[in-house]
Amino acid sequence: MLVILLYGFCMGAADVVPGVSGGTVAFILGFYEQLIDSIRSIDRHAVYDFAAFRWKKCFARVEWRFLLPLVVGIVTAVVTISGFFQFLLHDPVYRTYLYAAFFGLVVSSAFFCGRQLKHWSPSAVYFLLAGILVAFLLTGTQISLEARYDVPVKLTTPYHIEIGNYDASSFTLLNVPESALPMMLHEGIITDSAVITDAATGETVNVNKLVQGDGVDYFNLWIVFCGIVAACAMLLPGVSGSYMLVILGVYPAAIGAVADLSQGNVHAPALLFLANLALGVCIGILLFSRAVSWMLHHYHDVTMAMLLGLMVGALRAVWPFWSYEYLLLPTNLGKGPQLHEVKAELPDFSSQIFFVAVAIALAAFIFVQAAEWLSRNRRDAK
Repeated sequence: MLVILLYGFCMGAADVVPGVSGGTVAFILGFYEQLIDSIRSIDRHAVYDFAAFRWKKCFARVEWRFLLPLVVGIVTAVVTISGFFQFLLHDPVYRTYLYAAFFGLVVSSAFFCGRQLKHWSPSAVYFLLAGILVAFLLTGTQISLEARYDVPVKLTTPYHIEIGNYDASSFTLLNVPESALPMMLHEGIITDSAVITDAATGETVNVNKLVQGDGVDYFNLWIVFCGIVAACAMLLPGVSGSYMLVILGVYPAAIGAVADLSQGNVHAPALLFLANLALGVCIGILLFSRAVSWMLHHYHDVTMAMLLGLMVGALRAVWPFWSYEYLLLPTNLGKGPQLHEVKAELPDFSSQIFFVAVAIALAAFIFVQAAEWLSRNRRDAK
C-alpha cells in the first residue's frame, strides 16, 4: 500500500504542472495498465450496488485496494506541494529548470515505452506517427468555443510590470471567457450593470444580459465537455488534463474556483463550475478507461505505439525554454500577475541557465534509466 501511495503522490505532483500528464508518470513507474484496468472495474453494476448501499458487493467488484491509496496519494501531493510548484512556476529561471527535469523524464520514459513493444509492425509505426502528429498539434493549439469579452476592471494594486491581458490606460481586463463572468460578478469584481465588449466583434453588452438571475449556471454542457476532454488527457501519457483546460480556455476559471474554495470562500458559481467540471471528469475517466483497456488487451503493440507517439508529440508542452508574459486570472485578481508561456524558443547556448537545464534533464533521464535497470535486474533475479 505504501508503494501505491507513492505512485499517487508522484501522479499528483505531475498533475499540478500544466503540460505534465499523470498518465506519463504511470508509464514511467510501470503501472499504467494496472491503473487503466483498475478504473475500468468501476462499472454500472458497481455504481448500482453503491447507490443501493450494497457496499460489500460493490467493493468486491472494484479494485479499491489499488484505487483508494492511489487517490489518497494524489490528493496529498496536490495539497502539500502545489504551493511549492506554483512558486517554481512563477519564476522564469526555476520554471525552466522544472520543465527541464520533466523533459528528461519524458524522453527517458519514451525509450522505456518503446522497449515494451514486442513487435514493430507497419500498423504500429502508423499509429506511432499518428500519436506524434495528434499530440504535436494539440499542444500548439488554442481552442475556445466560448465568447470572450473585454471587461472594465480598475485594479486596486499597482503593478510595475507589463501585464499582457490588462490595458492600464482604459482600466480594461482583456479576453475574459464568458464562463468567468458569474464568479467575477459574485466576487464584486464587476457589477451587473457593467458594460463589456465582445473581444471578437467589438459589440457592447450589459453583463446582466449574459448572466441571468443570480448568475448561477446549474448545468453547463460546455464545462462538462471540457471535463470529459481533460479526463481523457489525464489517462493518456503526453498531454495533461490541466493543459487541455488551458487549450480549451477554461483553465483561469477553474483555477479561480479552486482558489476561492481553498480560501474558505464558498459560493454557488464556483461550486457549480467545479461540480460541472467534476461530472465531466468522472464521465470521461469511466468511459475512456474502458476503451483504452480494451485496446491494450486486444491490440497491445499498436496501442503502446500510439501512446508512445502521444508522449513524443507532446514533448513541446514541457520544452524548457520559452518567452513569457504576465497575465491576470480574471476570477482571482488577488493572486497578482501570473507567468504564462508565449512561444517556445531556442536557448542562449552560452548561458548558465542552458547548462544547468541540460544537466538537470540529463540527471532526470539517467534516473529513469537506472530505475528501470534496477527493476529489470530484480525481476531477473526472481
